[in-house]
Amino acid sequence: MDRRADQDPPQLAPGSAWFLEGQAGFEPAGAPPRESGELGPSDADYSVARAKTADLLDDAPIGRALAWSRGTDTSWRWDLIHCDGGLTSYLSRVVSANRVPIEASAEWRRTFPNASVGCLHMRGVSNAERHVALDQCLLELQSELRVRYAAADRAALASLPVVRAYQAHYRPFGQTYHVLRQLESVALKGRAAASPGGALVSAMFAAELSSLLLTAGHDVEALVPPLVVDCSQAGDRFVGINGQERELKPGDMLMRDGLGIISAVLNGPDQRTRLSETTTSALFVTYAPAGISCADVQRHLEQIAANVRLTDPNAEVVDTVIL
Repeated sequence: MDRRADQDPPQLAPGSAWFLEGQAGFEPAGAPPRESGELGPSDADYSVARAKTADLLDDAPIGRALAWSRGTDTSWRWDLIHCDGGLTSYLSRVVSANRVPIEASAEWRRTFPNASVGCLHMRGVSNAERHVALDQCLLELQSELRVRYAAADRAALASLPVVRAYQAHYRPFGQTYHVLRQLESVALKGRAAASPGGALVSAMFAAELSSLLLTAGHDVEALVPPLVVDCSQAGDRFVGINGQERELKPGDMLMRDGLGIISAVLNGPDQRTRLSETTTSALFVTYAPAGISCADVQRHLEQIAANVRLTDPNAEVVDTVIL
């Protein structure tokens, strides 16, 4: 998700979804609200309780919550389980110190029933300003795109199935899919396939240009669990990556953590959790509207991981989740 100028994974079977399963403390989506004080704002749709501030401080080995409640064993392991024919997910109340809990709100599922969001968590990464292997990858990509779309014009690019799927999301907001503009710039206008923000951003940007799937990057150490895929509401605001406060239009697709919005389709990533020169653990979030298959999302995340390993060959995939 490259708006900076202005501002090994599981296979999904058809009709199925992958969900995170803890080994204890299951809590079904749609369960009755807990007692007053245990839920934060908008938690009715999240189907999980936020930890209280005191619990966050007590349980966090690095000053942030990685467990849901006081006295839980943070060594409990999270696994991916395959649930046929259902969107009901179960989220454990205990979280591994190595994995980030991710859930989707009921409102997001109602508003975007055929959409998906893919999340790739990698650690052992770095974000140097440049890297020769990644620079070469970008050069090869821009040559490939110019050959692939040599006979195309802007209308032809706009008619690509992936672009049409995103345009269907952007158009009601009076906007144009920005990756379309980036593709046009590189493939048709001869501009360089480059993105500021370091090697991690370039790895993500290269995958975006190739697959055309919209992705935001976040520093895992800056995140406060839980992470929730949600819909924007009237009055939602956040500080964008360029440091300016942005007011979101209602009905957009976004992700929140325990402190607020971290990225949105129309407005890009936030400043607080942005990928920086000190990032060593990264979360890549791909927003896929109706018309984009889970298999496409999976391939895209695999490509990001491969690009990241051009810079950091020993970088590890901690988790891949597709909601």
